[in-house]
Parts: sequence; structure tokens; C-alpha cells
Amino acid sequence: MRWWGSKSATDVERHAAPPQSAAVGSRRPTGVPQLRHGCLIALLWATAGHGLAQPSRIVTTAPSLTETVFALGAGSRVVGVSAHCNYPPDVLRLPRIGTYTRPDPERIAALRPDLVLLHGYRGDLRNRLEALGLRTLVVEQDSLEDVFHSLLQVGQALERRQQAEEMVIRIREGVEALRHRPPPRRPRTLIVVGRQPDALRGVIVVGPKSWLGALAEVAGAVNVVGPDLPRSPRVSLETILAWDPELILDASATTAEERERDALAARLLQPWLQRRELTAVRAGRVVALTEDWMLRPGPRVLAVLERLAAMIRGTHR
Repeated sequence: MRWWGSKSATDVERHAAPPQSAAVGSRRPTGVPQLRHGCLIALLWATAGHGLAQPSRIVTTAPSLTETVFALGAGSRVVGVSAHCNYPPDVLRLPRIGTYTRPDPERIAALRPDLVLLHGYRGDLRNRLEALGLRTLVVEQDSLEDVFHSLLQVGQALERRQQAEEMVIRIREGVEALRHRPPPRRPRTLIVVGRQPDALRGVIVVGPKSWLGALAEVAGAVNVVGPDLPRSPRVSLETILAWDPELILDASATTAEERERDALAARLLQPWLQRRELTAVRAGRVVALTEDWMLRPGPRVLAVLERLAAMIRGTHR
């Protein structure tokens, strides 16, 4: 079980971006979602990075990156993962190189990798690893377009270009298919991805510019977090009361263990149930998201989208 309490957004992979970070996706050409798949893939390949020899010993520092390598069929090359990596099951036997927030450069170097995959905002770690003579690839997964781009980056580095291209096309087609089936009603929704345990303090929420916020919009939500706010702002209870969402999705604690989920969900819901002034509480529309895979910007984002759609559209309670 992992509580995402008063950590900053940079500490949590499934958040979008640090509060003051620039929108990475905004640096890429506008209008990308309207391109045909072939044009889109060509455009993303142009920025995916080239010239890396095929690696045979890979270390990944985030669950989403581990899942990406395995989904591309290169899992046998992985020699080390973060302490939080648990999917697919084969990763459970691999050496751990530290937590997602604090990878250990010495542990990484001891595994003699020829490629280390880093999540964004790891400048100091990248410098230390490169000073040790290790090759790194940094990917950013803040926006939904960043997620697509990261899949192609990793595919290029692993010489799994076709597999990466097919994966991006499949995910994009699934996203667009749901976008073209709008719900009869779009609830005003708040997604919480961090807070203090058992209290509505230090609340970190998902903004519409993040990858998870983009999926929620496709699923049918109207995000109560305004577009002018950062991707993952920290907000007060007073702000939440003023927003008065019709649906609250709380993912401030997650677990990989099925047997823990019911108890964790009850614990997540308890502080909200004391706030009857909220429309979502009175309507019984506060839902706990306890599955850790729901907050990983990798190859399983279509499953995330389907789960969000079921809750937002009212087919799951």
C-alpha cells in the first residue's frame, strides 16, 4: 500500500508534472490529435531520438518505463527496476535499484547497464550516471501526447520501432473511439492523487493538461480544475468546497494487492463522508481508485481510460 500524502507532484509518477513545470506537450506541433495516424507517427518518430545502439542490459527507474519495455517484447533485457515495479510478474525477480523518487546510482552502476531509462525531472541523477560512463534516455510523460512520444522513444532505443508504432496507433484509436461516443451528461469531476492519510489536507489534484486529466475528459468528465492551473496543483479544502464537484475520484493511496483494496477504499472514503455539504458526497458519488496501475502513464492507458469511463458515465459505482 502506498499513500501519496504531502509529497510534491514530482514524487509521484502518476501525477502529471511539478506545479511550476512547463507544458512539455506545448513545445510540439499543435493540432497533432487531428492528424492521420501515419502522419502522426512520422511526426513523433522525428522527435523520438536516433543513433542509439541496441541495448542488452537495461535498467528502468519507474513502473511505467518497466511496463513499456516488457510490452515492447524486450523484457528479457531488463536487469534492474525500481522498488515500485510489479508488472508484469516477471519483474518481481529482478534486482531493485531504489525507489521511484530516489534511485541509487551506485546500485544502478553495479548492474553494468548499457541503457538506463529515466522518467523526466531527473537531471541530477542523469548527470551522476553519465559521469559514471552510463548511457541514459530521459522520457517525459506529463501530457497524453508525452505518453505517446515516450512509447516511441523507448521503442526507438530498443529497436522495437514497429511494435511501438502499433502500440501508439492502437491506444490512439481506442481514445478516439471513446471520444466519439460522448456520454449523455458530463459530471463536474475532481480527481485526487495525493493527500495526507485520513485527512483532507495537502490535497493534490489532477489538472486538465495532465495525461490523466486528458483521459478523464475523453471518458466524459468536466474537470473542476481550471486550465490555467498547473497539471497537478495542491489545493485547500476550501477550494474543493467552492468547486463542489459532482463526482470525486480519490487515488491518494494505491495498492497492488487485491486483498487490501476493500479496506483501503473504505479508508479513502471516510474523510469525504464527513463533508455532506459536497454534492458528490450527498449523491454517493465519491469513488476510491486503489489500483496502482490506474496511475501509470504507460502501455496500459487504455485500461485506465475504460475504468474512468465506467465510473464517470455511471456504469460503475
